[in-house]
Amino acid sequence: MRAEVFSLSSADGVFNRAVAELHAALESVAVGRRPSRLGPNQLCVVLWLQVGILNVLLGADLEHGSGNTEGWQAIVNSGERPDGQAGVFKVPHHGSSNADCPACWTNLLVAKPIVIVTPYAPSNLPASQEIARLCTRTQHVYLTSDPAHYRLPLREQASRRKDAA
Repeated sequence: MRAEVFSLSSADGVFNRAVAELHAALESVAVGRRPSRLGPNQLCVVLWLQVGILNVLLGADLEHGSGNTEGWQAIVNSGERPDGQAGVFKVPHHGSSNADCPACWTNLLVAKPIVIVTPYAPSNLPASQEIARLCTRTQHVYLTSDPAHYRLPLREQASRRKDAA
């Protein structure tokens, strides 16, 4: 079975801006100042998998930017991405609404795709309204875990268990 992996992000303009932000942060640290907060998750790596006849879109933590050359809109507008639509979609940024791009749903995904959401317990993502939003797009929404029932161990407790072993 043939399988291929394509990286769909990050966009060149976003990468260049991130390099400039990193330089500014390093300069701040060098003179003893706290660096400013870097921009949103624009440098994460979104992947497109083609496995046989199945296309899978792994959304990482990419957020929906305000312009056409960043975030999801840059991927939708790209002439370099593979043809076709994905039948499986790992929802970006733990289902957060700031990562939802309507053009992604219409241009990159089949109607009613299988959707996978990875919760992030420290931020209580995805919230119930975000799950409801996803359920309006497809009836095939799956969470990889239930953060309400599977809390992460506190770091102190985890380190004590390691020391005791």
